[in-house]
Amino acid sequence: MDVAVITIPGKIEGEIARLVYMFDSGLEILHLRKPKYSKDELEEFILSIPKKYHSKIIIHGHYSLAMKYRLKGVHLRRRHRSNSWKNKWKRFLIRLKYPRVSMSATFHSLQSLKENQTDFDYVFLSQVFATNSSFNHSDTLAINTLKKTIEMSGVRVFATGGVSLDKLETIKKVGFHGVGLSNLVFSTEADQYMNSFMSFKAA
Repeated sequence: MDVAVITIPGKIEGEIARLVYMFDSGLEILHLRKPKYSKDELEEFILSIPKKYHSKIIIHGHYSLAMKYRLKGVHLRRRHRSNSWKNKWKRFLIRLKYPRVSMSATFHSLQSLKENQTDFDYVFLSQVFATNSSFNHSDTLAINTLKKTIEMSGVRVFATGGVSLDKLETIKKVGFHGVGLSNLVFSTEADQYMNSFMSFKAA
């Protein structure tokens, strides 16, 4: 069970210090998602994080920075993950030149996950536990459908959206390979959440 932290899209005071603290505490995967940042702003953000942790960062957008700073990998936006000839060629070149780079993406429905034909290292399945989720987790049939879809996807699937401590057993039961955490890691109960999830990862 892997734990990935996803940055809050906008600017937040003390964010760098908080992220470094989480790295020091054992965080292995950070998704750097700042959709409104320019390439220069994103580069400055990366350089604010100690170099020893760069290999744990997955970048969303401005992918060339992943190669420049030898980051862990790239998280492809929807327009970059299709199986068009152009996208396939770009992904092939990245894999050829940087064979260790991680590639991931986000899917917003079970159907899109079923239809995926791209060889990702792992993917996020979003809004799984959000209040507006279409998945009914109190229903055995829905749980079994979700579990079967993950098993048949052929890719490691992380749950994101509404993930909380009381969902841990369901996450394990369904067969998710990890979780993606965002807002809650900057909440007043952040340390409690992180310690619990990191312990769950080690189990």
